[in-house]
Amino acid sequence: MKSLFPFIIVTIFVFASCSENPEIATHSTITCPHCGFSKTEELPQDVCLLMYDCTNCGAILTPEGDDCCVFCTYGDHKCPSIQEKENCCASEPTTP
Repeated sequence: MKSLFPFIIVTIFVFASCSENPEIATHSTITCPHCGFSKTEELPQDVCLLMYDCTNCGAILTPEGDDCCVFCTYGDHKCPSIQEKENCCASEPTTP
């Protein structure tokens, strides 16, 4: 019969490290790739912002690649839903 000891240690470690969950950022500084202008904006809590008008040059920014919103592409903090998914509690624990 196999011992459950290694499994118990891993489970306790994952639980302990999740209790130190960092706070979710509520603001992000978005930088226009066209003119370099930066502005700090409040992150929307329940929607993904798909378009952003640069207040300096008027360029309309849209997400690139697999990013869900303009903050994930051009901001210094990703949107709250992505921040939550990137913390340790959102991932599946792995066994050694």
